[in-house]
Amino acid sequence: MIERRGIFTVRLGGQVIAQSTIQSLLNLVYLAFVVNFVAVLILAATGVDVLSSISAVVACMFNVGPGFGAVGPTDHYGHLPLIAKWTLSVCMIAGRLEFYTLLVLLTPAFWRR
Repeated sequence: MIERRGIFTVRLGGQVIAQSTIQSLLNLVYLAFVVNFVAVLILAATGVDVLSSISAVVACMFNVGPGFGAVGPTDHYGHLPLIAKWTLSVCMIAGRLEFYTLLVLLTPAFWRR
């Protein structure tokens, strides 16, 4: 707020972090948000309530334990529609493979080699 037009560098351990590294990290965060948002929309479209949709996607994607609502600690995912289970399975794989690897695996060029 004091220096509104100032240009500052991000440093870690006294070394300047390259702008391309920062942009790559932000791209990973943006991709995680997009995948999360799309998965929540798919679950909500299948009839799952919003709280359960959000918490189920976050729990599966980021491995944070049980969700809230219909997928809470005393319930399970068995009552969800099949498309919701497949969506959550893809979210689990995306969360474990850090999203970029999943995108590479889904491209046809990767499987042609």
